[in-house]
Amino acid sequence: MGLSRRKLNQLMVAPIPRCFHRDYDAKTPHRRSRSAAVIRLVKSDGMVAIYDTPVTASELMEEFPKHMVCRSDCFYIGQVTPALSHHDRLLPGHNYFLLPANFFQSALSFATFLRCRTAAAGPPPFELEKTAAGGLRVKVTEEMIVQRQKEMEAEAEVARRIVRVCTTPQLRKDYEMLVGRRLQWKPKLDSISEQKSRKILRKTKSNVV
Repeated sequence: MGLSRRKLNQLMVAPIPRCFHRDYDAKTPHRRSRSAAVIRLVKSDGMVAIYDTPVTASELMEEFPKHMVCRSDCFYIGQVTPALSHHDRLLPGHNYFLLPANFFQSALSFATFLRCRTAAAGPPPFELEKTAAGGLRVKVTEEMIVQRQKEMEAEAEVARRIVRVCTTPQLRKDYEMLVGRRLQWKPKLDSISEQKSRKILRKTKSNVV
């Protein structure tokens, strides 16, 4: 059954969305033939926005405050991830990440990804890549970055729920102290008072005699 001319005209003039979203699936291979003309933007929650029209980094940073954009092929261990400048334009056929601004403040390290629970079960999280000078560098895969951001979002949500449960100032204070101790744990070094040190010194001398 064919479409009427009126229905066909409605479809032809219908507005085309600038982008649409879908869940990021690390197991699905990239379809380069279909994605060559679109821009894929992976967000920190794992969602992927597909843009079929040009977009600049400044537009995205205005839409998502305290976030910055970077290419998906620029994550290397021991290096600070370079973010796009405001006037840079995202290019069709490339993948990009939209991440919190503090992500770009320090160099990536292996310790950054130690807490990712699915690192061992999934595909290799790191790749060795040869530089132009002939050296080697460790590249972090897209899947690993997505997994890390998802787990950080989940941990932040759990923390927010716990804080909401702590309805009194004392409970919140106790929770903050507990979390602070867990995150900033250091070996406890018992200070030796002057009186204790004298006793130890006397015992040592008596044993020598």
